[in-house]
Amino acid sequence: MLASKTLLILILTVATVGVAFSQEMVRSPFGFSMQRPKNWTVTDKEYLNQNVKKIDLSEAAIAKILNESNNTLVVMAFLKYDPRTKSGLIPTIQVRLRPNPINDFSVFMTAFVKSLSKMPFEGFHVEGSPKEVSISGHRAVLVNATYTIGTADGQTLPTRSRVYSIPYGKQYFQLTFLDNPKDEDCSAEFDTLVKSIKIGRE
Repeated sequence: MLASKTLLILILTVATVGVAFSQEMVRSPFGFSMQRPKNWTVTDKEYLNQNVKKIDLSEAAIAKILNESNNTLVVMAFLKYDPRTKSGLIPTIQVRLRPNPINDFSVFMTAFVKSLSKMPFEGFHVEGSPKEVSISGHRAVLVNATYTIGTADGQTLPTRSRVYSIPYGKQYFQLTFLDNPKDEDCSAEFDTLVKSIKIGRE
């Protein structure tokens, strides 16, 4: 009897821990899903869960949506804090969908890295070499960079970015993580979120 009670308590404890640590998956109908960062604010909801069944996902329809959005579409975005209540650099996550006319991954990687040289940020510097990584079974490009952002009141905010570029069909997802390690290092949280990413349209 004591053994049975102990087993029941163990099962309930494991179940409770599983619920406590599970987090909501945020899904875009365009084929990108990621665990929602805990206590972060969703800032772009136009193309999230509630619209999955309302969007034509044919290649022609997606190409039209991108064309009407100047070839860049925010499919999800998060802020760690409300800008109205916190000053300085706010850790940010943004996922964009862009057209990809390149079929060869090595050519895509070279073109993407070259495009970063046009970034309009002061002191933009790529840290180390761009890397090929795997995300949800897809080849992806990872680029780490630092730069500064100027504010309206004359401040300069040191910024660190981690950018993943993931080809998918005739488009690619560009996933950008921003933080300032001197004020708030979000590396561990970002690592966990990257591991949660799922790519694929239903």
